[in-house]
Amino acid sequence: MDPLTKRVITSSLLLFLIVCSYANPTHSSWSACSVSCGDGAKTRSLTNGSIETRPCNMQDCAVWGPWSFLACPNDYLCDAPTFVFETRQCNNGVMCKGASFRAVPNQICPDCFTADTTATPTSYHDSTTILTTLLTDVA
Repeated sequence: MDPLTKRVITSSLLLFLIVCSYANPTHSSWSACSVSCGDGAKTRSLTNGSIETRPCNMQDCAVWGPWSFLACPNDYLCDAPTFVFETRQCNNGVMCKGASFRAVPNQICPDCFTADTTATPTSYHDSTTILTTLLTDVA
């Protein structure tokens, strides 16, 4: 067989193998990842009946830290009860769902304080006691 014929046959055979491999794939497409964060897995089926698995979405999930830092706002009104707030931080550098602060149930800030004192949360008082105290202080 002359070299040119041999080259044409080899090229044709190679082209046939490439076309057949695309026309008859040996596997399905990858599935969606099993989780949106954390350690997940993707799978695909192979024509021999087995399943291939690969890791995916290996970034950390957003996680809220514990509630902490009970504090009264620096600019709360002296003539009305102001609730104590606590905060929390989102960990792992990802956006967490929900609020990073909240009012503490049954806790209010004390009466007005000067810049050199610290506000310490006090126990909850019913609204009648608070209103009576406010009206007495104003009169």
